[in-house]
Amino acid sequence: MVQGSLEEVSFDRADLVFSLENDMITLRQFSAEQDMYKLTADGKIPVDILRAKEKRKNPDAQMNIQVDFNQASLAVFGTHPRIDWGVGSTKGLVKITGSLEEPQMYGDIEVEEGCLKLKDVRTLIDKVALRVVFRGSNMTVEKFAAELGKGSVEASGSYDFRAPDEKAYLFNVAAKNAEVESAVFKGRINGTLSMSPEHFRIPKRLLQKQEAGEPDKKAMPVQGMEEGWRPKITADVLLDDVMIDMPTIPSLGEGDSNLGMDVSVKLGPKVHLYNKYLYDLWLKGAVKAEGSTVFPRISGGIDTDKGTVTYLRTRFKVDNGSVRWQNPGSFLPYVKLNANTKFSRYRIALQIDGSLRKDTLDMKLTSNPYLSQNALVRMLTLQRSSAGSDDITNEDMHNLLIAGLETGLLGDVERTIRKALGIDEFRVYVGKVENGVDFDNRIIRELTEEEKEQYNFLVAKNLTDRWKIGYTSSFDGKYDNIYTQYQITEHMNFTLSQDQDHDRRYSVEYRITF
Repeated sequence: MVQGSLEEVSFDRADLVFSLENDMITLRQFSAEQDMYKLTADGKIPVDILRAKEKRKNPDAQMNIQVDFNQASLAVFGTHPRIDWGVGSTKGLVKITGSLEEPQMYGDIEVEEGCLKLKDVRTLIDKVALRVVFRGSNMTVEKFAAELGKGSVEASGSYDFRAPDEKAYLFNVAAKNAEVESAVFKGRINGTLSMSPEHFRIPKRLLQKQEAGEPDKKAMPVQGMEEGWRPKITADVLLDDVMIDMPTIPSLGEGDSNLGMDVSVKLGPKVHLYNKYLYDLWLKGAVKAEGSTVFPRISGGIDTDKGTVTYLRTRFKVDNGSVRWQNPGSFLPYVKLNANTKFSRYRIALQIDGSLRKDTLDMKLTSNPYLSQNALVRMLTLQRSSAGSDDITNEDMHNLLIAGLETGLLGDVERTIRKALGIDEFRVYVGKVENGVDFDNRIIRELTEEEKEQYNFLVAKNLTDRWKIGYTSSFDGKYDNIYTQYQITEHMNFTLSQDQDHDRRYSVEYRITF
């Protein structure tokens, strides 16, 4: 057979030669090849063990197969859907005896200087050293060591498929400055992790809720308790030099697993949550998850007081933010964040409050001087100062087009320019070139025919909280203006500007609300 697969493991070529005589299958040759590596096996299999146990002629019938790994390689793992590729020679022999219900394995497998590449993970698992020993029903990982970036990971453990549940397995992993990089996570990991059996006794209604998804309120809850053994994950992890990029709100709903937990995660001094479209935040704190995935108990929290969030094409500077888990039995956190920005003559506050779900997260805008929520949304979306009206004008329609272009084609350009030049503001707008007091106080009006064809850009830099400088120009370079503006008080601004003809203009604005 060529170009086949078995249990999601593909191969270039497979050969099978066997004979059947006196109810005995003699496996003369079996080989599976991938690239230059080959796995081979031979031995005997009584036909009797293929029958149901109660129908066997010889209840003591056993198979006897020897698998040779001396010409094999970690490349076999490269055919797994979660692994891109693997290299590194293996060595060892494994003898398989017993029946299909109770197989016995004897021998060992070793790997030296191997390498694995996981899908969706850029970091290589390099210099893999592995030794696995088989003793009957017991498999022991005596050694697993590998390099991850400039750090390392080590693991050991055992599994016995005939042992009682409380003694069936034990695995330990230790990471030391292990570096992992993927599309959503890049950082350094230190810590330990172990998995062992844990006895549990929980109400059946909790398991019913997992299996059914959204519970039927009319259905009667299942009564009684469920008892048994489950895996328990114990971990103590420190994350540092981390950048996390999540383009959307993650799904944190209930799954169908039943795992015990005693997991502590501490954030080091350099944990950065960044997405060029949504946020740029520095995080701190620690979280501890106990209980189980069926009914988690999560304590601690994550805080931020440094960074920005982007909402309606506008960057807001974060004052403070926090993530807490208020409801026992749920992985869904509660988010609070306060941020502010200055747009035109308005100081705008953004408050985010609610559970971390798209349908329950409340985002509220307020301003000084006062504008309604709808007026603020319209002003920020169109990037155009409001005169307090909800009417849509010709200029609004042009700026709505610009909003769409900026969100799509111009969004990356804007961020690149802002980052490269170290500026605080970049706008594209329609109409005549304006700045300072003029730009901030454009009231609702219709565009002239000439202005409909004129597209401009504006860049500005805040030197202090009250003083900024800016430059604006038409795309054809025909008109331009440079200006500086100083906020004397909350009600008074002073602006000095100079246009392309070197004409200077001095402006004073005084605002009063009544």
